[in-house]
Amino acid sequence: MAPVSINRFATLLRGLEQSRFTAFVAALWDARSDENVTIEQRYIYVGDSDETKDNSQTVLAVIGHSWVPNRFRRLTVPDTVDILITTRQTKQYIESTDEVNARLVGPAELRSIALY
Repeated sequence: MAPVSINRFATLLRGLEQSRFTAFVAALWDARSDENVTIEQRYIYVGDSDETKDNSQTVLAVIGHSWVPNRFRRLTVPDTVDILITTRQTKQYIESTDEVNARLVGPAELRSIALY
């Protein structure tokens, strides 16, 4: 059986509630990492929170389709976020991640992570 297409995968992601999308992303990161993965609302923390250690925590912000910024909601990515995970890559997301030097991960990359 062939893998799901990128477009179909993106559509399925957009159909998830915010909490389920966050849990899915956390499960992907947990499967690919030996570090602790914890969820707190819309954020996923990967790694040790002990700041005295050399390896700092990676912070993922997850924006599902149920929370899409519009003209009334301006997306601001906190400086602490390393990776912004979204169900679609929009100009606003790209600009927001550029402002804080964060990486943007959309459906195509999430699909690749899930497959491999």
